Amino acid sequence: MSELQYYAMRTDRVTEAIKRLIGATDQFIAPVLDRHGETFFAEVTDVADVAERWRNSLLSPVAQLYPPKETLFAFRLDEQGTPELDYKLDERKRIIYGIRPCDTKAVAYLDRFLMGGEFEDSQYAARRRNTKLIT
Repeated sequence: MSELQYYAMRTDRVTEAIKRLIGATDQFIAPVLDRHGETFFAEVTDVADVAERWRNSLLSPVAQLYPPKETLFAFRLDEQGTPELDYKLDERKRIIYGIRPCDTKAVAYLDRFLMGGEFEDSQYAARRRNTKLIT
């Protein structure tokens, strides 16, 4: 997952590019400001919600790939008492926009530890394979 591609864009074209990216993916995550002016990363559906200028967020945008809390599976018992497992991978196509270079480096480390060894975290791997990062 460490294949990096570099592109540059004039600042006057960023808004139009974000509009297109929002429409081209299942989930567009970007820095937004709360009512107190604090930055956090959230899913946005309108380019007007994306912060033009922002400070570091308290919670890293990496948490969108590797959340601190998530349901991995659920099960229920059928009429005979046999457990039925409900396990779904999060395979939505997503873009995380505005991620800092240090967070990109953190993602590279997570890729190495959660996808590069003998054992793979299948939920992280599914998210990561379907995620593009834009710094």
